[in-house]
Amino acid sequence: DTMLVWQVIPRLRYDANGTLVDSTMPAPDETLIRVNRPYYGTPYEVVNRFEIGRFITPYGNNLSLGEGWTWVYDVSDFRPILADTVRLTAGNWQELLDMKFVMIEGTPPRDVLSVRNMWNGDWALKQFDTRVPSKTVDLDPAAKSFRLKITTTGHQFSNATNCAEFCPKVHSVDVGGATRFSWQIVQECAMNPLYPQGGTWIYDRAGWCPGMPAAIKDLELTPYITGPQATIDYNAEYDEFGNYVVESQLIS
Repeated sequence: DTMLVWQVIPRLRYDANGTLVDSTMPAPDETLIRVNRPYYGTPYEVVNRFEIGRFITPYGNNLSLGEGWTWVYDVSDFRPILADTVRLTAGNWQELLDMKFVMIEGTPPRDVLSVRNMWNGDWALKQFDTRVPSKTVDLDPAAKSFRLKITTTGHQFSNATNCAEFCPKVHSVDVGGATRFSWQIVQECAMNPLYPQGGTWIYDRAGWCPGMPAAIKDLELTPYITGPQATIDYNAEYDEFGNYVVESQLIS
């Protein structure tokens, strides 16, 4: 239900010169106490959370999706965790989503043995170095090759540098103390086939565009790994503003 009420505020008294001389708090007709209750409980404990894909909703002013649109994600790297009992969630509350998994028969290029989360969170750019530290991981002894998957999207603007949404920062990954990969976190948005959207949808953004999957970096680590361990460090150029949403996994 909805109630339209006036919040109790002090009664102020001024003299002839407009100077405040007194204030009194009137007694309320009624006092409302808010109690927060969970809408529903967790069905079961989430032991380990993995992001298997990220989609940014389109800018919908004057946009028609017609009979709907389809986006395809290759989730082969997550095959070991898509088994038995899995809880799947989607963060989209604006459009009706329909998801299906397509199993393609054949010989995969590589058999995925394990998936391990690396850096996962939502961090300010100015804290990136401290919140995303170098990691030394024990490698799966049965694995012969390794891939690092990174999905990073930059958010916030209307500041001095328009970071992190519109600023083209350079990201890099070090393996064994040497920089092996570097890229500028910019995604071209004007070529999006879902158009015309509303607002600023055509402007290039940091790792994402409205109405498109977020950019995923698949980095082949195998040539740079020797021995039972690997030291991996993910870095981004510093900025005083904005934040990055990061999900990353080591695929063995």
